[in-house]
Amino acid sequence: MAKRIKKRIVVAPPKEEVGEVMRSFAEASSKLKELEAQEELQLLEVRKNYSKRAEALLEEKQNAMEKLEAFGIHNKDELFGKKKSMDLHHGVIGFRTGTPKVNKPRSITWNQVIETLNEAGSDFLRTRIEVDKDKIIACRNDEDAMQELAKMGVGVVQEETFFITIREGQLEAMAFAMA
Repeated sequence: MAKRIKKRIVVAPPKEEVGEVMRSFAEASSKLKELEAQEELQLLEVRKNYSKRAEALLEEKQNAMEKLEAFGIHNKDELFGKKKSMDLHHGVIGFRTGTPKVNKPRSITWNQVIETLNEAGSDFLRTRIEVDKDKIIACRNDEDAMQELAKMGVGVVQEETFFITIREGQLEAMAFAMA
């Protein structure tokens, strides 16, 4: 079932009250920053308390992983032939076959591979055709081009968004004056 969203109707304040609304916005923003800074300090303290214990556990986990991997490699032919995994009491160890990938020697670049395949007339090359959006944006002031694109349902839009910038120094001076 879809959630119903109630749309808030906001009444624009009169011009005389806009300064007071901005002050309220700036104060709330400042207090929020202070709260977030306090939260971050407390989080850093908690992380510091747990990091030493976590570091020891990570090292223990890494050592166990290395031992299990060495066991698996040493016994690969004997224990991991047809079945690539081994069930143990606390988990499963084994080998996974990765997805195939194309590789090349380091001495050869991909551009050299492309040139060689192209010269050989190979069908292992593909061509990609895509819309040049940057060129369309560059032509947005050319009426003929835009009319042609409009026939195909293509156009250029540029949205406008509202912003608020707080003057931090003035807010601090105002808070000092109020105290």
